[in-house]
Amino acid sequence: MNEIKSGIYQIKNLVNGHIYVGSAVDFRKRWSVHKCYLNKNKHHSPHLQNAWNLYGSEKFEFTELEVVSDVDILLEREQFYIDTLQPEYNVLSIAGNSLGYKHTEESIVKMSQQLQGKMSGKNHPMWGKRGVGTPMYGKHHTEDTKKQIAQSNIGKNAGENNAWYGKHLSEEHKQKLSSAKKGKKLSEGHKRKLSENHADFKGEKSPLFGKKMSEETKIKNSISHRGEKSKWAKLNVEEVIKIKQMLNKGLHPAEISRQFHVSISTIRDIKTERTWIDVIIDKEVM
Repeated sequence: MNEIKSGIYQIKNLVNGHIYVGSAVDFRKRWSVHKCYLNKNKHHSPHLQNAWNLYGSEKFEFTELEVVSDVDILLEREQFYIDTLQPEYNVLSIAGNSLGYKHTEESIVKMSQQLQGKMSGKNHPMWGKRGVGTPMYGKHHTEDTKKQIAQSNIGKNAGENNAWYGKHLSEEHKQKLSSAKKGKKLSEGHKRKLSENHADFKGEKSPLFGKKMSEETKIKNSISHRGEKSKWAKLNVEEVIKIKQMLNKGLHPAEISRQFHVSISTIRDIKTERTWIDVIIDKEVM
């Protein structure tokens, strides 16, 4: 029977010399787990996974760097080798992934304090990575997994738990978001996906099923979508003022529509006050 040994190990790429450093309570079992995840293309380190896929399993070597009999100092020794060897395939620069070893509450608090600020923004190892450099590239969640994720997120982003709770977008920010979306057309595939995603919120499944909006709410919704606030708005207030002034001068809607690059019906709606009724100009001042 093979002796169970714990300690620090490295997985070395024999082609370029790049390494992965880790700690384990059982070397043999840990190496087997690594190979299992790597062969299934599910390893937690995208760097090591990509190299494994590129060079093949025969180009990697598992080596015991140090046998550590006291598992309480495994993380300390692992951190020493991470700092000394600067392994290219490690996602984290802080030790903390000893298979089979359960951290004490004190250790968890210490690791949390060490990682504060090191795993956010540009400091995060996945910052700016897209496509093949991401762990989920080419993978898709099963329907069961999607439901589990949805269930686990219920209530997490509601009320005070929402990152935007009590915050409001500035008018400048709203205008930028609106401008960024104008003129963009969704592909048929995108439309189909949106339709499929909203299928669960139709009819009796809708949270508003059987409910009626109060008159006050209807008025608020109407006001919030008027003029430039409407997602269908093609003009701004200044342009509408000019159009109304031109209409008062007797210019034909067709001529005005050509100048502002909108349809004649848009100009006629302004003229008959079907739209932009909130923009009022003094007809006597021209």
